[in-house]
Amino acid sequence: MSGLVARGIARPYLAGVLDIAVAPGEVVGLIGPNGSGKTTLLRALAGLSVGEGSIVVGDKALDAMTSSERARRIAYMPAGRRVDWPMRADDIVALSGVDASRVAETLARVGMSAFAGRRVDTLSTGERARVLLARVLAGRADWLLLDEPTANLDPGHELDVLAMLRAEATRGAGVLASFHNLTLAEAHCDRCVLMAGGRIVADGAPGAVLTEANLAAVYGIARDGAGWRRSAS
Repeated sequence: MSGLVARGIARPYLAGVLDIAVAPGEVVGLIGPNGSGKTTLLRALAGLSVGEGSIVVGDKALDAMTSSERARRIAYMPAGRRVDWPMRADDIVALSGVDASRVAETLARVGMSAFAGRRVDTLSTGERARVLLARVLAGRADWLLLDEPTANLDPGHELDVLAMLRAEATRGAGVLASFHNLTLAEAHCDRCVLMAGGRIVADGAPGAVLTEANLAAVYGIARDGAGWRRSAS
């Protein structure tokens, strides 16, 4: 299985055209401030928006795939945790097209077995996030595109999610996930792609991307011991 490769991607809210590639077995962190274009890029890679550029998934163009083939190859988790239908948690996971045993297995994996029969609109935001993650994981797609998968989670569950994403990469999937927590991205990603103003401004190993110069230019912050502080203006 070759990579997920996008070239010349142009969409509203992106400045110019973007190129990005994710290899099988790789966890890539998509980082950048609010409004930098992370969600727009993820939606483009998932085939959820129309615009210029080419996206190749393995050895086949994304726009040449049927909707069912896309669903098998690419799993997408949006940042929003809203669910518009009063469905049970296990029914949400079953939307990925897997059988009941896979649904139960994946809910157990995210620690939500006890909530399988609960309506998702009665769950907390963090609990809904774990159900939606289970839906993404259940199909064992080749490529996982996740928009803020650790948002609304406590630190323990954040680490659990990152371990699951690493496990998906270990089985051969390519993972591209957006993060606001730079410490998590730096510690758990093989590469980081830094966006600002609708552009990719850096792409490489976390240490090469999260430099003092990039942090100051993009976020207006600097390292302060184990944390961060506003950089001098």
